[in-house]
Amino acid sequence: MSKRPFVLWLTGESAAGKTSLAKALIPALTMPIELVDGDDLRRETGHTDFSEQGRFVQARFATTIARRMSRWDVSTIVALVSPIAVHRKIAKEKIEADGILFLEVLIVAQPDVISVRMSYRGPFLGQPIMHERGSPDLMVDSSGPRTSEECALDVLDFLGTRL
Repeated sequence: MSKRPFVLWLTGESAAGKTSLAKALIPALTMPIELVDGDDLRRETGHTDFSEQGRFVQARFATTIARRMSRWDVSTIVALVSPIAVHRKIAKEKIEADGILFLEVLIVAQPDVISVRMSYRGPFLGQPIMHERGSPDLMVDSSGPRTSEECALDVLDFLGTRL
């Protein structure tokens, strides 16, 4: 696999499996990787606005971090709900303007699976918002019975064709 930095933007509903997939990908990649996780980003910045504008701010934070990491030849995996397609499009345009490969992966899971996962996380404090699918480069179903590591193999295979 190329050592050229890239941004892998994992998007999907809350509890779809974005962070689990990201954590399964990191050990398999033989290059410096930074994980920008939505929950961590909110915790670190104190930004808890789940409105459309608030979600745009979150996407901008993640985009800025990814762009800065790529300047140091560090690839970034962004695991962020980022439900608004135009927000992801703006991120893609900014990152690609820097000459960095941007790949969007939509993580989906069946509603009953998401419901069970949400029950482990505690109450959701944000506003429910419809996730716009947009035009992802790849879609991964994390519902099961495959593990996160098995789902990661699909992403790695795809990534290998693009680097």
